Amino acid sequence: MHIQRIIAAATLGLAAMAGAQAADLYAFGSVGISDWKIDETPGLNLDRKGTGFKLGVGSLLMPNLAVEGGYVNLGKAKLSGDGGRGSVKGGGVFVDAVGVLPLSSDFSAFAKLGIFHGKAKGEAESYPSGESDGVRVSERDSGTDIKFGFGVGWSLSKSVQLRAEWERFRFKLSGDQGDVDLLSLGVSYSF
Repeated sequence: MHIQRIIAAATLGLAAMAGAQAADLYAFGSVGISDWKIDETPGLNLDRKGTGFKLGVGSLLMPNLAVEGGYVNLGKAKLSGDGGRGSVKGGGVFVDAVGVLPLSSDFSAFAKLGIFHGKAKGEAESYPSGESDGVRVSERDSGTDIKFGFGVGWSLSKSVQLRAEWERFRFKLSGDQGDVDLLSLGVSYSF
């Protein structure tokens, strides 16, 4: 069975275990800036920043513990210069355990630790001096690793909460460990 199916089944199973209390289930979405922690290539300019987003569902299992799962797109980092160009992009599915700390009746802080199964794709095209045709290289990799993050929430109503969060997702590409940070703003809606 593929890891994506396992993560999806775990997310749905944990949400179902939360019980029939509809107020404990919520959906969320966010968009933000991704920052790829990859090595620079001599002679090429590296733009590490991209636009990322995520969508998911969650369930409050206890007042201070939730589980969340969903999909994240981590945007794209780009390389460019006289010698060629390239990019790396990625995304995947995740399941998180989320610890929630109420700060007041409207504000809360949270920390999360989870499992991320992602795919990364890197492409590069180099132009040797004096040649008009480039040499293209493409690489794909996938794997499962941990992810973690923290954030704050502001309840606008009983059902709607604004969220600001930072998360780190881990990748391996060409056998090298690479991280992607996602700083995002979003909203959650409780059913």
